Amino acid sequence: MEVNFEYVDPFDEKYDYLMRVEHLGRYFFASNILKNRKSILDVACADGYGSYILCKNVEKVYGIDCNNSYLRIANEKYSSENIIYKQMNFDDKIINGKYDGIVCFETLEHLKYPERFLKNLYNILDYNGTLILSIPNSIYEQLENGKNIDSYHLHIFTYNYIVDLIKKIGFNIKNIYGQSYINKIVNKEILEYEITNVENDAKTIGYPNKIDLDKSYSYIFILGKGADPNEWK
Repeated sequence: MEVNFEYVDPFDEKYDYLMRVEHLGRYFFASNILKNRKSILDVACADGYGSYILCKNVEKVYGIDCNNSYLRIANEKYSSENIIYKQMNFDDKIINGKYDGIVCFETLEHLKYPERFLKNLYNILDYNGTLILSIPNSIYEQLENGKNIDSYHLHIFTYNYIVDLIKKIGFNIKNIYGQSYINKIVNKEILEYEITNVENDAKTIGYPNKIDLDKSYSYIFILGKGADPNEWK
């Protein structure tokens, strides 16, 4: 499976089908988690398909991305009265405002300064807000001559490193999910499965759960602020 993409559009058939299902499944999941929130930030929104999914269940979505070409597509294909798209290089600039929900999928590994960026997300998240953060599982990052074959991935984060970083910044880990079913299909651990269409499959085989987290291509962290007696250990 080719992996050297800056982003994946689930509705573009040039991308691998299961990869499309996986990406779309995360946004359906986030939409359910953040239902009825007032102000949602979608970080690295790309062409806006995820922001459009999120806007169905919340008051306002702010989609930000560093690539103006993607945002032009977003405004053409995925516009809505309750979505605002904005170009921003968030590796160099500070994101301002306050949000009771933040979605940040497969972004941290693309940035020059991931810790500084994650601190920024902590500062703009409301005290009772929720950050949904996904990070590639280092086990499945593919190396060639010691370098990641995905040229867009500037960092490889081990599970222990990212958990320690999350806690160091001040987040509490409310839960951790994965999408192991997809990865098991890719790795031929599951040989029989039913394919319908990308949206239906994103809500079934691609929908995050807590089964075999170590076999998921990405970890999906549900994060909050402040002390939590039920924090994931």
